[in-house]
Parts: sequence; structure tokens; C-alpha cells
Amino acid sequence: MRQGLGMSYKKEEAISTIKKVNNKGFGVGVHGISFEDKEEIRKEFEDFKEIVGNEQFGIRTHYVRFTEDTFMYMAESGYLFDTSQFNKQHLELKKPYKVKN
Repeated sequence: MRQGLGMSYKKEEAISTIKKVNNKGFGVGVHGISFEDKEEIRKEFEDFKEIVGNEQFGIRTHYVRFTEDTFMYMAESGYLFDTSQFNKQHLELKKPYKVKN
């Protein structure tokens, strides 16, 4: 698994907490490391889908990193929404939005 900037835990270490939060009825989603590689973005989606047992979740990338292709890759992977878009010029996050809209 690719490590993010300063990240030092493995997916397996987070599974029980993700399931606990999800089973209590709270929304969960991916805090994705991958933002440049279409296959890695898809793998993060598939791994998380396996953990939570559904496809009803969104994503925010670590450090709100993205390229001009990141959001297309997220949409193609199946994410429902994204909260990663960041206006670098005005230093502000865009409001969450539904992917493909």
C-alpha cells in the first residue's frame, strides 16, 4: 500500500474502527492517498467498499491534493461525492458536491 505524507498505519489497523462507526449509523468515507493514479484510486474505493459492505460513500484526498484528472478518476471509480476540491488561489475548500454533477 502506498504511504501518504507522514502516514504510518495500515488499512488493517483501521478496519475495526471503520466498521464500528459505520455500524453505529454514522457516515464513513475514504480519506484517500492516491490522487494521480486511476488504478490506485479505484483500489482504494474497492477496498473501502469491501470493509463497509456498500458503495454509498465519498472521498477527500489527503492534503486536498489533486490533478486535472483526479475528479474524473473518482467518478469512474464510483464515489458518490468529493470534498477535495480546493481553490488554491483563494485558499478555500469548495463545498462537497456529488460526483458527476
